[in-house]
Amino acid sequence: MDEELPEWEPPVFTREDWLSWSNYDLDELPEVAVIREINLEEQEEVIIACMADQGFSGEYDAQSGGTRWSYPTEQQDAFTLAMYTCDASYPLAPEYYQPYSTEQLVQIYSWQVEQTLPCVEERGYEAGEPPTLTAYVEWYSERMTPMWDPLREVIGQTDDQSFRELEQDCPGLPPADQLYGS
Repeated sequence: MDEELPEWEPPVFTREDWLSWSNYDLDELPEVAVIREINLEEQEEVIIACMADQGFSGEYDAQSGGTRWSYPTEQQDAFTLAMYTCDASYPLAPEYYQPYSTEQLVQIYSWQVEQTLPCVEERGYEAGEPPTLTAYVEWYSERMTPMWDPLREVIGQTDDQSFRELEQDCPGLPPADQLYGS
């Protein structure tokens, strides 16, 4: 991959930016002290424990890749406030919510072309031809969203359960320690 890649300077986002991306639907967001920043690998576990301290039980669901929360409907406002408090107390470390650098985009592109795409195709799905690396980086630098992702390309070809299994078997991103250097 000796292509001439476009130069771009990604914007820098703050913790407040990150928190504002979630729809907490609260009239006022309280000031919350940061207890510590967390990484992607521990996020589910830390937030589930924090929410338990706030009186809400949750369980990680490996099938969906998310957390299942159970609480009475009349507790929605209290749940939302607790979630905001936990997210603000244990925010992701900034590197996890910044736009990807050119170096990271090269890693993601290589991973998707060399790992994800063959894995998806081995399972009988058609993900199409990847764009050039230059086009991939240019697109992202202009829109901060990927131009092509083999997993996204097969969404209409499978049901939800099969897609979750495909995501487990054919990860769309390299391991976090490789991508973020943590």
